Amino acid sequence: MNSLFKIFLYDCTEVSPFSLLFFGGDITIQKDEDQETIAVDRWIVFRSPARTAHLVKSLKKELDSLLQEKISNPAPVDWNNRQSKDCAVITAIIDLITTQERPAASSKDDGRTWTSALRGKHVYFNEDDDD
Repeated sequence: MNSLFKIFLYDCTEVSPFSLLFFGGDITIQKDEDQETIAVDRWIVFRSPARTAHLVKSLKKELDSLLQEKISNPAPVDWNNRQSKDCAVITAIIDLITTQERPAASSKDDGRTWTSALRGKHVYFNEDDDD
């Protein structure tokens, strides 16, 4: 095939699904063929257990509210007060994002690159596939 017809990607960065869900656009939860899905702006769709999808949506709503509050009334987060709403929301999101970025100990390395969808669902990509 002539190189004029190939697709090239420049300046792209891989992001984790949780990062995209928390810091991307609007989140919607749908039931798709007997399985729950969570979508960012209705076009980036992840399979997810219903409980996880609802947890992420609730945390994103809390994060958006917290950011709005911090914009209106700037003040630092009191990290010593673990009972504060600010600390609880941010800590939960950090824990989810950092936990997802570490591969599970039981994941076998068979030469394929993997990325986690949501909570234990793994999507594999063969690096030499042309599809």
